[in-house]
Amino acid sequence: MGVKGIFQCRRCGHRFRARAGGGFNFRLFRCEDCDRTVVVGNPIWPDMPGTGDPVPEKCEYCGGRMRDDIPPMCRKCRSRDVELVVTEMLYD
Repeated sequence: MGVKGIFQCRRCGHRFRARAGGGFNFRLFRCEDCDRTVVVGNPIWPDMPGTGDPVPEKCEYCGGRMRDDIPPMCRKCRSRDVELVVTEMLYD
């Protein structure tokens, strides 16, 4: 299950809006370096739009490694030591 909401950095206290986690029929990949995200459809649902997309290995913007298992990055200090403080939407 994924979430959209407001996260707070434990290092600097900055608050920012972000998404984390994928859903039932998609995965959310995040760049280790610049934190850009890419949504990839799940190939088990071939009739759904956006499914069967290739899993990104590198970020198309900065060349960093794409991963689906890291939290959002603080926009101010670039730390990944963040916590969800306000849930705006849960998605599956």
